[in-house]
Amino acid sequence: AEKNDMSDQQSLQAGSGTSASALSFGGYDGGSPGNTGDTELWQGGVAIGAWVTSGSMNTAKKLLGGFGTPTSALAFGGETPEESRTAKTEQYNGTSWTEVTDLNTAKEQLTGVGITTAGLAIGGEGPPGAITGQTENWNGSSWNEVNDLNDDRRDLASAGTATSALVFAGFGDPSVGNRATTE
Repeated sequence: AEKNDMSDQQSLQAGSGTSASALSFGGYDGGSPGNTGDTELWQGGVAIGAWVTSGSMNTAKKLLGGFGTPTSALAFGGETPEESRTAKTEQYNGTSWTEVTDLNTAKEQLTGVGITTAGLAIGGEGPPGAITGQTENWNGSSWNEVNDLNDDRRDLASAGTATSALVFAGFGDPSVGNRATTE
């Protein structure tokens, strides 16, 4: 059943949380330049809930990755109006965003799993338009590269934690196209 709508129409954002309490951040709102740093918090659970505006990200971006909870989230990578891909990483504390250590490689259309003290940034599209299976581990203060995916892909989905993650689907090399692969 449809619930209360978000404050802004947007797409290509990241999110975290559960059906009882969730966070949506970044994305594309269709305006000029189109990228947004808007953050909205879903409160009130499944039966009666509402979105409320929260602190904006420092850098407006779309096609980003994210993980965490509505009171402690990480946003990373994506595309900004100034550059096609970014490595910028920001941490949310429940009310505002703070810039923290960047990813090692700028990329967009990636996914992530974890919490703000242990997470993964997985896959995506890096420079210059190369689809990657690169995986970076967040330890709470910095990123380091760990084992890559077997199949390079962007626009993929994920679930789990930094120590037990599931990655599935996505778009691989243009000669292969959409993937059904699960790792």
